[in-house]
Amino acid sequence: MIQQTILALAEPRRREILTLIQDQEMSSSAIAAHFDITAPAVSQHLKVLSGTMRCCG
Repeated sequence: MIQQTILALAEPRRREILTLIQDQEMSSSAIAAHFDITAPAVSQHLKVLSGTMRCCG
């Protein structure tokens, strides 16, 4: 489980996404506007983070 968390957080965009959403809920489109990636790509990152947090939280 710890290894999954480390691997998930190794992706810089995922760490930036966590920073963006730590104080407020945001749609994947709103998050994507901060990066040069699509909303579906953001959704995939969120899925990985969600799965990791569910395992460890």
